[in-house]
Amino acid sequence: MHRYPESWHEGGRHAYGWLHLLLLLGLIAALVFVALALWRSRSVLAAGVTGAAAPGSTASDQALAELRLRYARGEIDRDDYLRRSADLGDATTVVPPPPATPPPS
Repeated sequence: MHRYPESWHEGGRHAYGWLHLLLLLGLIAALVFVALALWRSRSVLAAGVTGAAAPGSTASDQALAELRLRYARGEIDRDDYLRRSADLGDATTVVPPPPATPPPS
């Protein structure tokens, strides 16, 4: 009968059994990471190239959010913001009537 050295064989179990467990946990972690990465890339692609939308949002919501950002940055003036937000269907925006042109004299 062949005897393993005590450092290799202790009580019928391999001394480096914890290494197998560590490798198995690493493999499981890698598989979970790959699955999450694929799931995230699939949801980003489904949302479109322009950016990930919040669940339940529409293209109009995204357009209004972008319009608000442009107005906040000072890229567009107030009149332009009000007109565009009304065009996009923002119910909270009240558009003032256009200025009356004086009759020709």
